This record gives sequence, structure tokens and C-alpha cells, in this order.
Amino acid sequence: MFDKLNFPAPASSGDFNRVLIQAGSSGKDAGMLGDKNKRTPKNLPDDKQILAPIGGKQMKDSGKQIAVQEQANQLRLQSSNKSGRKRKTSSISLAAVGKEKATTDRIMNGNIDSYLSRGDAGLIAASNSLAALRKSIAACIESDRKGITIKEIGSLHATKSKLLCCHFHSQGKLLATAGHERKVVIWDVENSDVKCGEGHAHLITDIRFRPNSMVFASSSFDRTVMLWDAAKPSNPFKSLVGHAEHVMSTDFHPTKAGLLSSCDSNDEIRLWDVDEGDCKLIFKGGSRQVRFQPRFGNLLASSTGNVINIFDVETNSIQQKFEGHVRDVRSICWDMSGNFLASVSEDSARIWCVSGGKCLHELCSSGNKFQSCTFHPDRAQLLAIGSHELLELWNPMYQSHRTWPHRAHDDIISSFADSPPTGTIASVSHDQYIKIWQ
Repeated sequence: MFDKLNFPAPASSGDFNRVLIQAGSSGKDAGMLGDKNKRTPKNLPDDKQILAPIGGKQMKDSGKQIAVQEQANQLRLQSSNKSGRKRKTSSISLAAVGKEKATTDRIMNGNIDSYLSRGDAGLIAASNSLAALRKSIAACIESDRKGITIKEIGSLHATKSKLLCCHFHSQGKLLATAGHERKVVIWDVENSDVKCGEGHAHLITDIRFRPNSMVFASSSFDRTVMLWDAAKPSNPFKSLVGHAEHVMSTDFHPTKAGLLSSCDSNDEIRLWDVDEGDCKLIFKGGSRQVRFQPRFGNLLASSTGNVINIFDVETNSIQQKFEGHVRDVRSICWDMSGNFLASVSEDSARIWCVSGGKCLHELCSSGNKFQSCTFHPDRAQLLAIGSHELLELWNPMYQSHRTWPHRAHDDIISSFADSPPTGTIASVSHDQYIKIWQ
């Protein structure tokens, strides 16, 4: 299947599609490829061939039937490709796509009838069903298109300055955001209530809820990490001090509620006991973002420059080092299973198999620099990528070198948050708006 559509097969260490679905995805994308690309085996005897009904009749000439099926598949692929956004890919893939395009162009230019007319009279009669065939293909394309769309269901003009970060409460009812205005904003998405709090002396770089708690943490250029209560966020109730440089990111452990990580611009990572307010461990390897592995928390992913480090939390030793980005990594996110990690830099987006240490999929930016990313909570194969004004949807299992772009904001989309309970995604932008998508 992967060879047919020029998709790179997943690494032997794990099947990206299978593991994501098993991890709790609703499977909305699982049938996206379906059986539409299966071919009739050419080496079977005539009496064993699968004969597709065309115009209410079955054709006996199995070899010609395969050709018809081939052209139908190619027509569908070509039409589907027109709805997506083309991306750079490897020369091998481009060559293969070129061959498909040449063949399909002949069909699109009105030569289907002449193609069908080759051979016996059965194929000439088959051309009478061309309209029905086209209609069927159009229906498949529309179904695929709907499977990779997203719609805005809410928005809030939150601040008077750029927004840089956001995160959902575990239940998905509250969204915390912050940025250049140095205040935290708690938006009750269900009731449209908004609460604000101030405490930092400089812009806020990251914000994260403690799992299943109203407590959240924020990191700032003022070199501190502050703890807040979302029920009454007017002021922070605790400040964690120790970083010597701008604190760039923070994150709570998924199961150890008192464990918090943070990193600063000097490549220093700290692990905190938030209940005690003490720093328990300091090590190097993260200057942009830190994210604990979901569900288990055995691993901590961090980005520094154009490299992603995967640390063992117990030993603080590097288990994997992901290299391949040309520019600095702007954002990283785990999938729900904790087996895969996505990363974006201005030049590309990548999906990594954590256990195997391999890059499974790569998407090159076509000029609109990538800034942020998150996996869709309901469609686990789907990665949302933020850039200047655009929210781009990428399903590497379906179209490995294309995205489906949506005009979402009027400036850079700086951060995403996903909410599994509600199946929604939040985006924040330099345009000062928060938006909710489904």
C-alpha cells in the first residue's frame, strides 16, 4: 500500500497507524485509505479473477479490467491531490508521482473513452458507465476531503499583546493562555467566563495545568516559574526561583503530581518538587521546550537548537537524540500513546518513533515557516501545524508530502493545545486571539 501511494513505510520498531489507533483514537482516519487502492492480482487464472461490475455487467477480460481499475484509482488520486497543498519531497517520490501524473493527465484530458476502446467490444461498452465511475470517484474524494477538515467553533480576543502559549485543563472546560502582556487568562469555554491574573515581571513563555487539578504553572522571561489556582487566578500562590536565564518552558509529570520540569535559555533543565518548592535535579539538554511523555512519564522530551533529546526521567540520561532539522526546533508534542513525537522547525515537520529512534515522516515547509504543532485528539494520525496565518492539517499516512491549509489567524500561530475529552484543539496567535477548533 505504501509503495503504491509513495508513502514511506513505518519503521520496524512500530507501526505508526496501528499503535495510534490502539492508544485510544476514535479511528476517524483509520479508514481513510480503506480498500480503494487494492489491485486485482494479475497472476490468478481467469476463473479466479475479481470482476468489477460496470454498467450492470461483469467483464470477462480480466487483464483489461485491471487496466480500468488502475486508471480509476489514478484518476481518484490525481483529483484528490488537487485539493491538497503540494510539498517538497524526495526525488524518488517525485519521479513516481510524475509517472502517475503523466498517465492521469491523459485521462483527465478526455482520453478515457479512447483508452477503454482498446481491445474487445466489452471494454467499448464499459465506456458507457464513465459518468457513473466519475461520480463514484468524486464521492470518494469528497469523503476524504471531509475527513481532513476542521472548523472554528469559538474565539476570544484575549489580550492587547501577542499570545505565546495555551493549555487545556484535563476535563477540557478551562483553557489557560498567556503571552507578552504578562498576565494569565483563564477562559471557561463552556460558560464563556474569563478570569485574569498578574504576577510575572516579564512576558510569559509557557503555561501548563497539573493533571486533574485546578493548579497550573507558568514560565517567564523573569527567570521564575509560578504556580496558580485557576479557580482564583488573580495572583500566583507560589514562585519557583533558581534559573539564571529566561525560563522558556515548563510541564507537569502525568502521574507524579508534585513533579514539575522547566528549562531555560542557557540549556538548563530543572526538576522541581512543587509541594516543597525545591529543585531536586539540574541537568543540561533543553533550551526551548520540555514535555513529559503522556500516560507514563518515564521519558522527558526537550528541544535545544535543532536537536531533540529524550531523557530517562529516573536517571536523567539521554536515551535518544533526534537530529535532522536544519533550523531550530520551535515546538514538540507527543501523541496520546506516548510512542511517537512530532517536532516542527521553520523548515520542516517530522514524526519520530521514540523507541526506534527513527524519523518516520518528514514534511518540508514551502516558504510559510512552521511554528507550532499538536496531534488531533480525535484523529490521532492528524497533525495540526501552525504557521503565519495558517493552520495546516497533515496526515502522513494519507498524503505524506501535502497539507490541507486553513486560514485561521491574522498573524503567527504560536501555540496549540488539545483536549481529548472534548475532541477540540485551541490555537493562540500573535493577533491576540484564542480560537477553538473541531
